[in-house]
Amino acid sequence: MIRHLWILTLLAVSVIGSSSLLAQARLEIDETSFDFGYIPQVCKVAHTYVMRASGTDSLKILNVKPGCGCTKAPIKKEVVAPGDSTAVELIFTSVETYRGTMQKTATVTCNDDARGTFSLRFKATINTSPDSAQPAQLSPWNIDFTEAMRAKEVEVSVKNVSKEPLTLALVSYPFEFINVILPANDIAPGKSGVIKVRIAPGCKESSFEKSFTFTTGRAADSKRYTVPVVLGKPTT
Repeated sequence: MIRHLWILTLLAVSVIGSSSLLAQARLEIDETSFDFGYIPQVCKVAHTYVMRASGTDSLKILNVKPGCGCTKAPIKKEVVAPGDSTAVELIFTSVETYRGTMQKTATVTCNDDARGTFSLRFKATINTSPDSAQPAQLSPWNIDFTEAMRAKEVEVSVKNVSKEPLTLALVSYPFEFINVILPANDIAPGKSGVIKVRIAPGCKESSFEKSFTFTTGRAADSKRYTVPVVLGKPTT
C-alpha cells in the first residue's frame, strides 16, 4: 500500500512538473509596422498595435522603449492572461524642424521565448506645403474639438487635384474615441468631398490626442493621409 502511494505521488509530481514546463507564454500580433502617409508638419499622430496572449501562460510585456524622445509608447496593461490582449500605442510628435519621411521604432521585450525582443515601427511623411499636396488637399488638416463641441460634427474637405477619381478608404481609426464617415462616392477630378468626424458617443475622456488614416484609392499609386484629432488642450 505504501509502495503504491509512493508511486502515485511520483506520478503526480511528474505530471505537475510536465505541465509547468509546457506552460508557455505566446505573443501574437497582426502588424509590427505602420505607414501614416502624409501628416501635417506640426501635430501628434498615433497608431495602436494590438498584442494577444495565445499561450498557456500569462504574457508579460517586460519593457517598451521608444527609439527617441519624439515618440511615446504607452501600454494598456503589462500582464496579459491567456486569451486576452493588450495594446501599445505609438504616439509621434512632429515639430517645425522636421522634413521629409520620418521612420521611428519602439523596442518591445516580452516573456515569449520565441520573440524575446522585437520592434514596432512606423513612418510618416511630413507635408510642409499643404496647399500643394498631391493627389488630395485637405482643409482643415488638424481637427480640434472643445468640450462644447463634443456632440457636434466637424467636416474635412478633401479636394481632388489629380486627373483621376479618388476613392477614399479608411485604413485605421480609434473607434473608441471618434467616428469617421468618408464620402460615399468617388471624388471626381477638380471636385471636393467631405469627411465627417465626431466624438464617439461612448467616449468618456475629457481630453485626447488621436488620429485617423485613410487612402485615396485602391491603385498602386494611392496615397495615405493621416488627420490628427484633438479633444481638449493638447499636451506638450
